Amino acid sequence: MEDIEVKEPLRLDDGLHTGQIVRVEDRETPQGYNYVDVYIKEQESELELKWGAPRSGSTESKLMKTLANFTDIKAGIQVNPAVILADKEVTFMTMKEKKGDKEYVKIVDGSLKPAVTQEAVQ
Repeated sequence: MEDIEVKEPLRLDDGLHTGQIVRVEDRETPQGYNYVDVYIKEQESELELKWGAPRSGSTESKLMKTLANFTDIKAGIQVNPAVILADKEVTFMTMKEKKGDKEYVKIVDGSLKPAVTQEAVQ
């Protein structure tokens, strides 16, 4: 067996960050609830963060409001979150939250948006 290097945990400050969506997955809980999980690699730290939302088609749902930042969302159409979000460069806000004695980084709901690229500015 090889040695394991002991390291400090990766930290991410609260605030605005840039990253890339690396994968989008469906998840079902043991209770039967369905979620869409979006995994984002933060540009500076290379830390991978997860943002999730219930798999709901309502135009007022957390998922559809987020997808509306990337494409036109209206009642009656079919959407595939993985197709819409795959490999997108994004900006997002983070905030530390504490549960019990553990602290973790959370992506702030409503903050996941397409990154403004230099090409889009010109």
